[in-house]
Amino acid sequence: MRTQGGTIEGVGRYTFEGRMTSAGTNGKIDLKMQNGSIYKGQTVISGTTAKINLSLEDASEWTLVGSSSLSTLDADAGSSLIFTINGAADFTRISKSESFSLDDGAIMKIVLGDYNPVDGDTFNLVSSDLYDISKNIVFDFSEAELADGLFWDIDDFFENGTISVTSIPEPAAIAAAIGLAAATLTWHRRKR
Repeated sequence: MRTQGGTIEGVGRYTFEGRMTSAGTNGKIDLKMQNGSIYKGQTVISGTTAKINLSLEDASEWTLVGSSSLSTLDADAGSSLIFTINGAADFTRISKSESFSLDDGAIMKIVLGDYNPVDGDTFNLVSSDLYDISKNIVFDFSEAELADGLFWDIDDFFENGTISVTSIPEPAAIAAAIGLAAATLTWHRRKR
């Protein structure tokens, strides 16, 4: 789907794969995907006044391919965005957006390709000027299981679209930290 300075508008149920491109002066794609629509592809804006506005409604899904840019994205409850991670710097993403909005119950699904993330890996899945993300969205990591001792940290996603991999402190490390704190406190008391 491509527009070169024109407008493409649509509302309904769609199933398609490929690139959506809006280019030229005032090129515009306004697409409301409804009733379980399925899109697998990349959105590309080429030009300073071109726009792509995408809305996922009624359990629709977008499986991202490559790095996408768009003007606005809105996803409602039950609708999914599917991101694939193939390496520390090789992952699908929305690299530029003016507005990114996820309602209660919207789903962020993460899929791991042939990559095993390590502690400290960070993935900026969405870069946007404005984030309007409900704290009640659903993260689906069922196809992104990590090695023992690691977990997905989603805290930064709500502010800057980033998820990361963090290690879980081992009980021995926690016990050592508590012991060190107790020894320091005892030493400090004796010094008085």
